[in-house]
Amino acid sequence: MIFTFFNRTVVSLSIISLTGSIKNKKIIIIKDGHYVPAVKLCSWKDNKKAAYTITFDDARASHFQISAQELKQRKMVGTFYLNTKNISNWSSWKTLFYEGNEIGSHTYSHPYCTKISEEVLRYEIKKAKIDIMQNIVGNIDVSSFAYPYGSYNDSIRKIVLEYHLSARTAVNGINDFNLKEEEFGMLKAIWATSPYDIDALNNIVLETIQRNGYVIYIFHSVSNKE
Repeated sequence: MIFTFFNRTVVSLSIISLTGSIKNKKIIIIKDGHYVPAVKLCSWKDNKKAAYTITFDDARASHFQISAQELKQRKMVGTFYLNTKNISNWSSWKTLFYEGNEIGSHTYSHPYCTKISEEVLRYEIKKAKIDIMQNIVGNIDVSSFAYPYGSYNDSIRKIVLEYHLSARTAVNGINDFNLKEEEFGMLKAIWATSPYDIDALNNIVLETIQRNGYVIYIFHSVSNKE
């Protein structure tokens, strides 16, 4: 997803990776034998109070015809999860990527991950990742994944995280800032569909800000009709 992972880097005599678990704690660094003023870590990029990602599943034409254009008008970007089997024209998705959107994996053929063998699962994950890298992002890693149908279990989560940094589920909810390592493979999300309307979705954003959290919205087909 397009959001800042919970690592901050401070340069002293060496590079120190600082995790979100020590946010808001003061850190004293020795540089060339001298103390440097203490620093305070922010939770999110630019010291924002929360983070959110807008995601679109299934590589639908309406995503680049409508969704991406609406985001662009608002100077926003999103994450587009592609199941790559039926994509014949890659140019539109490549354009989205070069406009700053993230391209994530939604497997090759969109199976229920809990209903296939480990061998097939690994093929689905690797094939989609190769397709996206060869046709869209080049040598840039495909860092995020979305489980088709939200279908996963702990074994599947572990396999997915061998190939990706994070994975989004279909479990309803807001993610806390202090995620445990294993939780990167089971990020919660909000389906942007009935019974939610725009007011309800905005209220979720406000709740996320209050919680210093991270919310992910899921969209599928998008229409500009009333």
